[in-house]
Amino acid sequence: MDVDQELVERFKEICAVDDSKARQFLIHCNGELDSAVHLFFQTGGIIGVQAEELFQQNELRRRNVQQSNVSSDRESRGIVPRRQPMGWLEWLLAVASIPLRMTFSAIRDVLSFFFDAIAGRSVPSVIDPKGDVDSFVKKYNEDFSEKTDQLLSFSTSTYDEVLKESMRSLRMLLIYVHDSSPKGNEFVEKIMHGEQFRQLVLEKDLILWGVSSHSGQASSLAQSLRPSGYPHFALLCVKGANKMTRLVHFNAAGKDDDFVCNNLRIAIEYHEAQLNILRLQKAQREEDQRIRAEQEREYQESAAKDRARIQERKRLESEKADAEEKERRSQLEAEERKHEISMRRDAIRESLIGHEEEVKPELDSVRVQVRYPCGARLDKTFTIEDSLEKLFTAIFIHEKCPDFFTAHTTYPRKELICAPDWYHEIKFVHLSAAGDAPGDFIEPKSFKEEGFEKSLVVMIHDCEA
Repeated sequence: MDVDQELVERFKEICAVDDSKARQFLIHCNGELDSAVHLFFQTGGIIGVQAEELFQQNELRRRNVQQSNVSSDRESRGIVPRRQPMGWLEWLLAVASIPLRMTFSAIRDVLSFFFDAIAGRSVPSVIDPKGDVDSFVKKYNEDFSEKTDQLLSFSTSTYDEVLKESMRSLRMLLIYVHDSSPKGNEFVEKIMHGEQFRQLVLEKDLILWGVSSHSGQASSLAQSLRPSGYPHFALLCVKGANKMTRLVHFNAAGKDDDFVCNNLRIAIEYHEAQLNILRLQKAQREEDQRIRAEQEREYQESAAKDRARIQERKRLESEKADAEEKERRSQLEAEERKHEISMRRDAIRESLIGHEEEVKPELDSVRVQVRYPCGARLDKTFTIEDSLEKLFTAIFIHEKCPDFFTAHTTYPRKELICAPDWYHEIKFVHLSAAGDAPGDFIEPKSFKEEGFEKSLVVMIHDCEA
């Protein structure tokens, strides 16, 4: 039986198979695309032996016919009459029948869909990887939680995720496609819940992943696993960089636990040495990364300490430079103030030349003796009405007088307020720079107002001493 190539292409597009497999199912279903697709998903892509032999016979017969047609093509061209062109009436009838054919085709498809739904014939599932896995794990827990207290730990990741997990952790991946029939549940109870299977999974640290054979995910896996029946096991292992290889796969229907576990154990132990090499290489890479990370951390800590020391040194140098600059400015300003004091002293001396007044002793006078820090003395007589500022002038213009001073009486000890405003201002700035600012300015009084009417001993204190 020959099959239309368009049907073959549509079957290949739906089921993702090669040309030979598509023709096999279409021939088996007498060229009906819907039936062939349904049969493909029901059988997992496998047809029985008799159907396979029939397909091979039909395929051989089709090829012989094609070869004979090719060989006799030239001979037949001469004797086959040329097709007559379509007449206007035939053409109009063909055009008019197009809507009818489309309507009948749509009605047939709708009726076929409802018939499939009522009759219970399966249709290709929409693949929901996460939903299929969750549904299987949930169904497994519900069916067997009351029958055993040691349920198997199935991964709930999708197929792509569990492949990545297997490659990342360098653990073998055991895929189990479950047959949801009573025989499948019996297989789980007798084989997978047996001590031998449990010990194998725990001992070899396998990642166990399962899905139902009726799910869309199982249909998708059938393209790569090619199962011959269910339940079906497939053992996968990482091979090289980001590559997985299938170590063994087999149909476990009707098999005992020795067959299942021995097949898996032989495949595991045969490839375990290579997997251990990959694990050692991974451990070495991780150790190298840890050492590099530790060295990088130590380097960063050392660099941070060096930067902190450099910053501290710069800070100290900056503070030292600022202090030195401040001291230099302070000394310069002090020298400027002393220079101003010296100029004021010279100016006062010049102004007093020829204008000094002699106070007669018989008048109401006050005799004052001034004692300087260096031991020099000055005797001066003032009237009781004179201001103490005159005493300041006499003290200030003496050659032994310090630039910045205060005057005190001996007994009782009392500071004499005798400095003029200009001197108090200069002295205030000078002593403030040294942290010892004097009080506010007070206008000097007369000797009489201060209670000095006869004699007075004044001690001079150097403010910079």
